[in-house]
Amino acid sequence: MSRWILMLVLASLSVVGCSSTELDPFDNQERFFTVWGFLDVEQSVQRIRVIPIRRTPEDIANSGGEQALIDAQVRTIDMRTGAVTQWRPRLVQVDGPEQVVQLFEAGFTPREGDTYRLEVTRSDGVQASAEVTVPDYRTDNEPRFGPWEGEGNDLAQTVTIADGPPQAQPVVEYWIEYGPLRRTSIPYEGEYNEATGEWRFTLRPGQDVPEILQQIGFDPSGGEGVALDRYFIKLRIPDADWVLPDAIPLGAEGQPGVYDNIENGYGYFGMIGWYRYAINPAGELADRIPLPR
Repeated sequence: MSRWILMLVLASLSVVGCSSTELDPFDNQERFFTVWGFLDVEQSVQRIRVIPIRRTPEDIANSGGEQALIDAQVRTIDMRTGAVTQWRPRLVQVDGPEQVVQLFEAGFTPREGDTYRLEVTRSDGVQASAEVTVPDYRTDNEPRFGPWEGEGNDLAQTVTIADGPPQAQPVVEYWIEYGPLRRTSIPYEGEYNEATGEWRFTLRPGQDVPEILQQIGFDPSGGEGVALDRYFIKLRIPDADWVLPDAIPLGAEGQPGVYDNIENGYGYFGMIGWYRYAINPAGELADRIPLPR
């Protein structure tokens, strides 16, 4: 299961059992759905999680269960072009055969700078909605690279990216030759300089190797070597009002009313844009990264 699906299905979004100090989602009749999710310009399939607001917890045991079908039609509208995309429901099994969650998905890639309206509509016409704009990050400035230092696991290089927004996160994407060409993605912690608008982080490819091998499913007994084809320096750029953490919260943060941009509903619908700079071919790093050959 992809990391993006996990970000949706890990949510503790039951709206029952609220204590007197927590928000009661049934204080009025104007909220109809809880929605969690985002559009990502690097994904060709988009996914969100939709839960009808009810006084009983979500409990989908199988595809034939009472809650397996949600009374909802989901669509997005590109407010620039007017293009309408209908989303289809999908049941996803998590944590064994006894737990199933309902997602909606659609096959399209959003465009930087466009505003999208999400509409979740019940059969009686009531609707929850949200509008957000995909971040549009354009710069003529290339990253600045310091010299390579160290060897093996200690191999390191300082990378500086100009004009990065403060809510961004550095990411390194390695394209690996292991059978078919495989893409791996490693998030990095960086430092943002408010005065210069720059992101800086230390690239440590040797320390990334265990995660790279795990992501490509490397079999050390198979006798096949691994090689670096190219890599990308990236910034993952959420929309300006982004509130979703790396994983949907399991505790109080998942309570309705904490993260909300849904009209007539609860939850959050966001956007992710990307800055990409390719090092293709991988050059010096292809020889220095300690991959099994």
